Amino acid sequence: MDRSHAGKIRWIIASLLFGETILNYLDLQTLSVLAPQLTKSLGMTDVQYAHIGEAFQAAYLVSFVVGGWIIDKIGVRLGLSLSILWWSLAGIAHGWATSVEGLLICRFLLGIGYPGAYLAAAKAASEWFPPQERGFVTGIYTSGATVGATLAPPLVAWLALSYSWQYAFFVTGGAGVLYALVWFLVYRKPSEHPLLSSGERAYILSGAEDESREKSSLRESWPLLTRSRYFWAIIIGRMIGDTPWIFYVLWIPKYLSDAQGLDLKAIGYIAWVPFLFADAGSLGGGWLSGWFLRKTGGTPLDARLKVMRRCVFVSMFTFTIYFLPSTAAVVVAAMSIMMFSTMAWMVNLSTIPVDVFQKRIVGTAVGLTTVGAVLGQLIFTWCIGEIVQRYSYGPLFFIMSALPPLAYGAIRAILPRESSLRHGPLNYDGSVAKVSIIE
Repeated sequence: MDRSHAGKIRWIIASLLFGETILNYLDLQTLSVLAPQLTKSLGMTDVQYAHIGEAFQAAYLVSFVVGGWIIDKIGVRLGLSLSILWWSLAGIAHGWATSVEGLLICRFLLGIGYPGAYLAAAKAASEWFPPQERGFVTGIYTSGATVGATLAPPLVAWLALSYSWQYAFFVTGGAGVLYALVWFLVYRKPSEHPLLSSGERAYILSGAEDESREKSSLRESWPLLTRSRYFWAIIIGRMIGDTPWIFYVLWIPKYLSDAQGLDLKAIGYIAWVPFLFADAGSLGGGWLSGWFLRKTGGTPLDARLKVMRRCVFVSMFTFTIYFLPSTAAVVVAAMSIMMFSTMAWMVNLSTIPVDVFQKRIVGTAVGLTTVGAVLGQLIFTWCIGEIVQRYSYGPLFFIMSALPPLAYGAIRAILPRESSLRHGPLNYDGSVAKVSIIE
């Protein structure tokens, strides 16, 4: 079908996904930006701060295990609306915390609703976009997360300095409550959306698999996923390779305060820069895999792996941050390059489940493979707190250099010898659907 006649409604959906992940990461980053101030206000130690992060990740992990299946059952429209509402109310509750224990409880509650942002977004991408556009769309909504992280330092610092740190939580959480209503009013599946033109609907649905069994049971999904080498390659790869991201998300403001001596105002001025580069990495990584797919005649998996190899080469040099002149500008510039590479890796690896599994189990597949990432991050968060409090930040940069090549090596070792899906997404019986996935 001529793409020029396909219409634009699907890009409105992509914009809404972009917006919800902005709010998602804005709520997440509010605490990390305020961490230096909360350390003084509440007497919070590095290990206690790590425990707060662990509470979030523990809830996040449990929600990812069952959240994908829930999204598959109740659908993207209701599932994402409830998720946004839950995490936004939990974000608001942070403003009423008066102790480290209170923050820990609020963080746990935030983690319960938080995963829905990405589980629902992945399923929406599988419903609304053909394979050659999914990598770019995944980059769009993933970049929303980094835009939220980019906005957080100046916005949260300004709110805290102008009003109070509690006010920062109230504003960022309140925006999400309103957005949940917008999403519920606007989103529909392509087959049901009243504003979708017949041309765009045909373009979206032309290569779709039979949806007669779209709503799967967890009992049906597990056998297909767990006997798939693609599933294990993704989950192990994410467990190792996505881990450095948690340092950047949770510890950059605290690192700039502890190691560089910056106050909250200075952090607000500079801490957004690495996340801007991460945003570029998200869009650039998704675009580049799409370009490889269109120009080289390979498959989606081939294209994702080509980008990931390039990201590994860059990330191997994270250790150099430790040897750079100890000025905030130089350190932030180096972190920006590494965050660009890390996010480009993550957006491609997280797109692979959408490429290789059918729509009816995409939510479950994304949820379970993300469990790998969360497990790795949970362990690494504990290590960060212990290493920083006992030693320094230095060893962390060497660890983050070693993880990407180790992750890529594990992925290639686990994938089938024929590492490209040549014909289509996996059927329920584990065979490959005889449908072309490249237009």
